[in-house]
Amino acid sequence: MGSMVVPLRDFTWCLEHQADEDQMSPAGLVCPECKRRIYTQPPIGPLRTCWESQPGAYALNGEPCFVYTLIWDDFRIRSLHPAGDEFDLRSTNAPLETTLIEFTDDEL
Repeated sequence: MGSMVVPLRDFTWCLEHQADEDQMSPAGLVCPECKRRIYTQPPIGPLRTCWESQPGAYALNGEPCFVYTLIWDDFRIRSLHPAGDEFDLRSTNAPLETTLIEFTDDEL
């Protein structure tokens, strides 16, 4: 899988809808489409969060941009963070923050 290069941004970026996450919701800042989904079809189950272990993209200066994920039983929001942004305020809304572990084909 090739890497993506993105310009530096002020906001996190919704990977599903390719939009700035600049709308307030009960889960924190999300993109307009995710906000609409949260309010019209509230997600089921507890909110869980995690940072994905591999960069989702690289900034134009070569720094890695990581993905923060909000997970419910029936809905998921994947957010690309600007390079150097190592904290997501939405983690305070989730009871438990975990890390996704990626395995290679040899480890499975």
